[in-house]
Amino acid sequence: SVSFRTLSSAEDLFIKRRLTEVKTEVVRYVEDRFMIMQLAAHIHSINGEILPKCLVDQKVDQTLFNERFERITQFPVAVVERLWVHWVWFQSRVNDALDDDFLTVG
Repeated sequence: SVSFRTLSSAEDLFIKRRLTEVKTEVVRYVEDRFMIMQLAAHIHSINGEILPKCLVDQKVDQTLFNERFERITQFPVAVVERLWVHWVWFQSRVNDALDDDFLTVG
């Protein structure tokens, strides 16, 4: 079982900035790395194992993030692909919760 979390804008920008590290790589590598970085940031727990936090004083700690990233890269590709599918479903549910009424109420 997997539980996901939403990210802050700072976390999202951190991941996008880290993509500059691989800008000269093949597109497929960059896409896969982005996918794994997204999973590393969004996954809260897997089978009851809570991944270590990567935020320190509301900023992403690169060393802690790298630990999460390395944890995800240890899974077989087939598992990572399944995690990605579940993450996409999670994102869809979050977006549904933030429908048009959310922005106009209050």
